Amino acid sequence: MRPSPGGAAGPLTVEAVPDRLIWGSDWPHTGSGRSGRPRDEIEPFQDIDNHLALTRLTEWTGTPDILRRILVDTPAKLYGFA
Repeated sequence: MRPSPGGAAGPLTVEAVPDRLIWGSDWPHTGSGRSGRPRDEIEPFQDIDNHLALTRLTEWTGTPDILRRILVDTPAKLYGFA
């Protein structure tokens, strides 16, 4: 597996405050800005491996319970789905 972006920050954050995290994505993964392109030029999407991102999250959480809290329970509380 490739090194994690941000180094150990992801796993350490999950370990420290799993009940304060929600999963987020910048889908459809737009680029990082204009970079000198004309305003009317459509910005290309970045090639992001969503499966790898969720696999990393699963590895960081270590248990199905913590993964569920991040993906389901905490967002439900935050957005009033519960």
